[in-house]
Amino acid sequence: MNETEILTIAAVFKIILYLTVLFIASIQDLKSRTVSDKLWLTSFLLLIPAILLETSAAGFSHLIDILFSFILFFIFSALCFSTQIFGGADCKAFLLIAIGFPIPIQMILSGGGFNNFVLPFSFIILLNSLLLSLIFIFILFIKTSVSACINRRLKTKKDACNLFKQFLKKRFPFLPAIAGGYFVSISCIESGLLF
Repeated sequence: MNETEILTIAAVFKIILYLTVLFIASIQDLKSRTVSDKLWLTSFLLLIPAILLETSAAGFSHLIDILFSFILFFIFSALCFSTQIFGGADCKAFLLIAIGFPIPIQMILSGGGFNNFVLPFSFIILLNSLLLSLIFIFILFIKTSVSACINRRLKTKKDACNLFKQFLKKRFPFLPAIAGGYFVSISCIESGLLF
């Protein structure tokens, strides 16, 4: 097998693995607001053969890219977790994505100017996840507001403010948005919208 075939096999395996893992994790997150650590550990162990295939084709620098991505996303996830933007499962999902789709460190070091800049795939997933979560929050807010109006709980402006404050206190499951962001990113690549 040549290098391209090896990288294609690894990429297809990772796409299927991530779609499966993120789907299962999203269902667990929506049902119980917890995701089993066994799922993340199993996913990482299943990812090792793909990483070894890619490393055999791309060279040792691929492992450095993985380490760089892991450190970068670990810092990002730790900050988001400590500020309660993400939960533990969200952080683990992004770390798994960072390992599977590392940021090529050579791309950052070479520069190449703004015109040649390509956003790393893991960041594309993050941006799509954020956009999907905003849409989800907006739809949920409209649904809550309409429900409150129909049930006549909003009689004064103060009632509307209280409803909004209660809405902001809710924690929204971000993992389904990560799964959706991953699916959108893969779909964009397949349709030629990215790269």
